[in-house]
Amino acid sequence: MRYLLITTAFSEHGILPLTSLRRQLDYAKNRGMSIDVLVDPSQEELELAIERRYDIYISTTRNSFRSFEQCVSEPLDYNIFNVLEENGCNIFGSDYVVQSMINNKFKANERSLYPIPSSLIGRNMAKNIANVQELSCFLSYPLIVKPNNMSGSIGVSNASIVYNLQQLYHQINSLFRSIHSLNDIIIQEYYHDTNEYTVSIIKISSDEYKLSLTRFDYKREKILYTSEEKTMPLSERNIIYSIEQDSTICAFIKDAAIKMFNSFGLKYYARFDVLLKDGDLFMIEANANPVLGNSFAWEWINEKHFVKNTDELLYYLLTNAVR
Repeated sequence: MRYLLITTAFSEHGILPLTSLRRQLDYAKNRGMSIDVLVDPSQEELELAIERRYDIYISTTRNSFRSFEQCVSEPLDYNIFNVLEENGCNIFGSDYVVQSMINNKFKANERSLYPIPSSLIGRNMAKNIANVQELSCFLSYPLIVKPNNMSGSIGVSNASIVYNLQQLYHQINSLFRSIHSLNDIIIQEYYHDTNEYTVSIIKISSDEYKLSLTRFDYKREKILYTSEEKTMPLSERNIIYSIEQDSTICAFIKDAAIKMFNSFGLKYYARFDVLLKDGDLFMIEANANPVLGNSFAWEWINEKHFVKNTDELLYYLLTNAVR
């Protein structure tokens, strides 16, 4: 079995850093797997690689990236999964259409079984505060303002939480000014006094799933989990990964994750970020192509289930997950 793995060197976009990925590749290759790697290929380079007819294609990223001035990286104007599908490749991952819908936070929230009250605003509409008021009038403050189609918490900071219309208007337009490629912004009700979880899911057979549930606790006052914090070493982050000890809560969230996995039409593996508020569940975000890092497998690693550390994740996934 020959694999082609496509990835990017720009981990600030919510992608597994190359150093961690190399350890996972070494672990898999030492167990006999044949895996070639492409880093930030152009569309032409990817198509040339496809001509070598690999058995399975897996990508950690939807896009290749190139660096520009001031160390800023921007995605190339093609989608890796779309090119793979158009060329009839056997993809280890969810379909392009499903991934596109999941990456649109507003559409994913609308389709979710556990939605958060939300609104969507485009760049032109945001110029007029009356439009902002109209599009947000049915939501209850505080609100959180986020890019609608970016991963890795890009564009999320403590300023993203707003408490009135003036703050909302200012934050929306500040976000549009700072991210030139941003087309629309999602506004959601923000729930502070909640428990936040991430739940990972691997489909093992037609009716069997492996799930890892991680609760987010905090060393200091709870703040947003920003893109800057995600790039820090785990020991320096404010966030703490914890194991939920309440078996009823574990069963409830894991059952909800299986229902969401199937309702979205996902394949092989995924991850959901959720909130539990007064017994009600809300989906913050779905990820059809999650980072194979600590948060993906925290329960498994700490409970000594399936994998001992993140180095084993890629091998376990490729040898166990099914469509």
